[in-house]
Amino acid sequence: MSSFRTRTVHALGWSFGSKFTSQLISLVFGIILARLLVPEDFGLVAMAMIVIGFATLLADVGLGAALIQKKNTTEQHFSSVFWLNNLIGLALAFMLFQLSPYIAIFYKQPDLEKMTMVLSLVFVISALAMVPKARLSKKLAFRELALVDLSGMILSGVVAISMANAGYGYWSLVVQKIVERIVTTLMVWLVGRWKPQFSFSVTALRDLIGFSSSVFLTGTLRYTTLQVDKLLIGKFLGATSLGLYEKAYTMMLFPLQNISQVIGSVMFPALSQIQDDRARVRDIYQRVTRAISLITFPMMAGMFVVVDSFVLSVLGEQWAGIIPIFKVFCVVGFFVSIATVTGAVYQSLGQAKLQLKVNLISQPIQIAGIIIGLMWGLDGVIIGFAVTAILGVFITWYFAGRLIELSILDILNNIYPTFILSVMMGAVVWLCGMKLIVYGAFLSFIFQMVIGLIVYAALILIFKPRAYHDVMMVLVKQYSKK
Repeated sequence: MSSFRTRTVHALGWSFGSKFTSQLISLVFGIILARLLVPEDFGLVAMAMIVIGFATLLADVGLGAALIQKKNTTEQHFSSVFWLNNLIGLALAFMLFQLSPYIAIFYKQPDLEKMTMVLSLVFVISALAMVPKARLSKKLAFRELALVDLSGMILSGVVAISMANAGYGYWSLVVQKIVERIVTTLMVWLVGRWKPQFSFSVTALRDLIGFSSSVFLTGTLRYTTLQVDKLLIGKFLGATSLGLYEKAYTMMLFPLQNISQVIGSVMFPALSQIQDDRARVRDIYQRVTRAISLITFPMMAGMFVVVDSFVLSVLGEQWAGIIPIFKVFCVVGFFVSIATVTGAVYQSLGQAKLQLKVNLISQPIQIAGIIIGLMWGLDGVIIGFAVTAILGVFITWYFAGRLIELSILDILNNIYPTFILSVMMGAVVWLCGMKLIVYGAFLSFIFQMVIGLIVYAALILIFKPRAYHDVMMVLVKQYSKK
């Protein structure tokens, strides 16, 4: 019990710390690139990455998650998946290279042809890293994974900024993605110290395919849904609109990637080790969602009220169009930040098939909302996405909650105290911002951030929500042992 908690907290600490650091660096790089480039550059790369991302799912086919979830894996399992993944990666790279002219024709953007050809290298590179990463995740070796991600983020960011400053435009973003994959692949082999066997076993793959197929289909369905909006915007509204939408979406993902997805990535292998104790899984899920809300809710509320001054003063007036988009995404972020970790519940309990069935309900609803919204242009797509995304959260809460005997009301009661405190903080920051605007957008943004931090910290110390006690208890126990 103590050993499990210690290893999990240690993994969370490294994973959270590295992800926060790397994403903070990424945010800084993103701001610099936004000032050096135009929305159209980001939109063109986003068009290509829709296809790249889908093909990346095909390269994994869920086998990475299956290696982590399966209790008794052998070297035969790891080696067989490694060779299969590399074969799939080569095939996908060749296929995308051949399809690149047609992708350019579909979007009516000739520049996409060469861009997609270059990005096809991603599959060959990524396939080499999948199994070593899965091995490290299975061992909760998130310190090593932290080093891998941070190295890729920094080196690729420096290269991208140098190229953008030299006038290479969207090619700086393309090269950034290639360099990041190369660096992370090299690093994961250096820190993982694993050598695949020269063997291939169909039997070993059969042990994994039942779980992996459900994970793969779920991931494919979810990714397709997440990309439909970008696909339609790029096709019918143009690269500039897609660039604005993509930038706002990326900014909204910042706290989700740093908090929810990091915790979810650790929860999956950790909960897999205690999957037979449902009561314990339920308790950990409640504690984790409270901890997530303690951090992500004030971030969403704060970003909602400061986005005007942030965009105008930091990104530049050419990005003013993302302000209303970003505000809608912040509202969605309240719900999605908590729902993200339900995937760890499904998969750790071996319920990947149920997760797939749930997504077969929620994802078509979201696609329909986006398609209907397209009739009203970019604003319609955003509203359609927001409404159906929130509805999808409630659907997944219902089914995941049944696995661990939690109702939707239980989940909401678990997180509402931090929501109320975050809204209170946001209201104070908004009122202060109305008075501070006379000092200019940049100073107003800085003052609002400082005020928000002070007010939220004060509210937490005054009301001491249960999430605060949970976090403090873990920290005290962890560091008192040291």
